[in-house]
Amino acid sequence: MDTDTDKIFIVILISHCFLIFLLRIGFADIISGDGTHNCTFLDTAGTINVTFGSGTSHLFTLNDTNGAVTVHTGDGERVVSAYNTSGSINATFGNGNDVISTQMTEGSISITSLDGDHDCTFDGTEGFISVDVGNGANHSFILTETNGAIAIFAGNGDCVINADSTVGSLTAELGDGNDDISLSQTAAEVSISTGDGDRVINALNTSGSFIGRFGNGDDHAYMYNTEGSISINSASDGDCILKADGTAGSLTAYLGNGNDDISLSQTDAQ
Repeated sequence: MDTDTDKIFIVILISHCFLIFLLRIGFADIISGDGTHNCTFLDTAGTINVTFGSGTSHLFTLNDTNGAVTVHTGDGERVVSAYNTSGSINATFGNGNDVISTQMTEGSISITSLDGDHDCTFDGTEGFISVDVGNGANHSFILTETNGAIAIFAGNGDCVINADSTVGSLTAELGDGNDDISLSQTAAEVSISTGDGDRVINALNTSGSFIGRFGNGDDHAYMYNTEGSISINSASDGDCILKADGTAGSLTAYLGNGNDDISLSQTDAQ
């Protein structure tokens, strides 16, 4: 334990263990400079504010928290896990890769992060979710049985969005990169805007409308047993495959230059 880093790390650990006991009864404000940070908040009632500098890794675990939680960090790898929380979660991060996992949360969630890979999973959430991330090689958003509206903004990079049994609307604005969008039993409107790159969209048993605005690249869209209207507007100079089977709502497609393969079966509307 000879380095300044080791001394700072010990101080953080001692303060952290001391604060965990206090967090059960009231407000907590934690500020630390650069370094590795590991925070666990369990069964807390008050508001928690955390501000950290840059570090190799930052780990935040939230279980059964009732008050609002606000987290700010500099650059570094981040892992945030939230389970059965009632209050809002607001996180602002610098550059670095993020792994965000929330389950059974009731309050709103706001995630803002700069460049890096981003892996976000939201399961059984009730509140509004906003995610705004910078450029990265890969972005992944897995949404399961969410009730609130969801807004996703991502910079350049390959993107995967998988929405299953969501109730609230889904809006996604994506930069350049190849995108894989999968929708299953979504109840409200889904609106996807992308930059240049290839896209694959699968929609199955959806109730809400689908709106797609795409840049250049190949587009593959497969719509099965959908009830809402479908609107696809592609500026693409690329090939397009569009297949619709058992759709009940109207279908509108504006396609750019390229080879097109369009197949419609058992469609009820225009």
